[in-house]
Amino acid sequence: MQARGTPAGAPASSVAFAMKRLLLVVFTMWCATTALAHQDRLGKISRAELTFEDGGTVVLTKDRVAVLSLAMQSDSGLAEVKKEDLAGIEYPQFDTIVMTWSAFTSGELAGVPYKVVRFRFGREEQKSFGEYPEVEFHFWGGKYHHRGIRTKISPDSWRIDDPEFGGVESVLNPATKSTK
Repeated sequence: MQARGTPAGAPASSVAFAMKRLLLVVFTMWCATTALAHQDRLGKISRAELTFEDGGTVVLTKDRVAVLSLAMQSDSGLAEVKKEDLAGIEYPQFDTIVMTWSAFTSGELAGVPYKVVRFRFGREEQKSFGEYPEVEFHFWGGKYHHRGIRTKISPDSWRIDDPEFGGVESVLNPATKSTK
């Protein structure tokens, strides 16, 4: 009597033995692959170059921990962020970079275009109310002007350390869109 699925003339035991050997080889390859795969390491980004839709390129470099440089190249030239403004910006999260631009609408700068580069930074223990601190770098007139840092201080409020707010700590409550 011939076993089901067995080629004609082949004993059932030799087919079963061949199948076991094949399964053993596949299992061995799988074990070896997974054993080696755990040694893969994610690449660390040390330099990012981003371009605004309306022109201007931002170049940000970092080492394993800190931001080393941030500069914007535009038709007006190269505008570099001061080293002291980069101090304390550690563990930048490149995946959170947001670049915005517009023009001032009032005052002596009315009509002057500006650009802002913003990203979150810090370690897990620096989170406050589930949010990492956020830094903004402001550029206009072909120059770097200042940075601002936002830190969440309650479920619906942020502390803003920014010279444009008078250099004092302000609280922005998004629900009322007012500062205290």
